Amino acid sequence: MKFTRLTTLTAALTTVAVLGTGVSHAAAAATRTPAAHPAAAAVADPRPTAAQELETPDGQRFLAALTVIDGMPDDVVGRGDDAVRAYLAEHLPTGPDGVVAFGWWQTTKCVAAITAAVAGGAVPVAKVLKLKAFISKAGGVKKAAYLLIRVAKGEEKISELGATLGGLASAILGIDQIKKQCR
Repeated sequence: MKFTRLTTLTAALTTVAVLGTGVSHAAAAATRTPAAHPAAAAVADPRPTAAQELETPDGQRFLAALTVIDGMPDDVVGRGDDAVRAYLAEHLPTGPDGVVAFGWWQTTKCVAAITAAVAGGAVPVAKVLKLKAFISKAGGVKKAAYLLIRVAKGEEKISELGATLGGLASAILGIDQIKKQCR
């Protein structure tokens, strides 16, 4: 089974969407459980916020990948899936070994489900096009990345995004197998 840059990007973007699932469940449980010691409540939350994650090198690479998708000309989209794949393969940021530069996505517990979904064709080019629409509706690359990370981390609910943005976010984040494996 051959992984292309598009496959890797799609897996990475999808992983961002599900990255905080387990952490958000733990955080929700922590808010319902009283602290064992009063000093424990004073300890700052070690998890970075969505805004902080965007400032990391991985966050910057995520923004760069979204910028490539947002900048994809409409005529490329009009020429079909092969043209979109070729465009992304040519323009996405890559690391020294030629793989799309996303190191953090390999560490998440959901990577097996994401890899299976991408390799099995569950993430078609149509999802990339929905991501392009999401970027446009969100008001730009940085805002879209911020919203996707916030939703993935449980910091924001899809329903709070409104009908159009929420629908696009659901389409991007809503691969059933990934949701099932990444609870």
